[in-house]
Amino acid sequence: MPYPLLGGLKTMVLAFFILANATVISLFVKFTKKNLHILEIAMYWFSITILVQNYTAPFVMNLKYLVIQDILSLELSHLINRTVLYPYLCIIFLNRYVILKTAGAKLVLLAFFVFLLSGMEWLEDWLGICVHVHWKVWWTFFCWSIILLISVGVMKFFRKHLKKGLYTDELYNELE
Repeated sequence: MPYPLLGGLKTMVLAFFILANATVISLFVKFTKKNLHILEIAMYWFSITILVQNYTAPFVMNLKYLVIQDILSLELSHLINRTVLYPYLCIIFLNRYVILKTAGAKLVLLAFFVFLLSGMEWLEDWLGICVHVHWKVWWTFFCWSIILLISVGVMKFFRKHLKKGLYTDELYNELE
């Protein structure tokens, strides 16, 4: 399914998303106060990557609601976004979530990141990377809400076990 918007810009799309991924990682590493331990970041990145891949796979392979273009640069763009950009945005969400005290602030943060992640997904659609076919827009918002809420649940479960003493006291003190 060719996308007229792209024309000869397929390689530029890949370069754009490589730059976007590198920028998100750099900003997180360099300028963000880490409220998560490095072990937590690794755990959440792996679990969120699995969640995001499992979100995409049934819609692409089984239901055909999403079509990934059969062009290598666009496939690579999709791959790096699903394995780097989306999980890192979710980790940034969790990093901010742990310091918020009120339910209202957490809800606003959740809404912001649902809109951000949904916007990124629809940007991929607009650029012809991952085209939505017979897809309702609200499904995207719903799916990202579920992914972020599951991520919060995973974080709470993991932190609970860290604080129970399953790991070193030094790690526990860093979480305080």
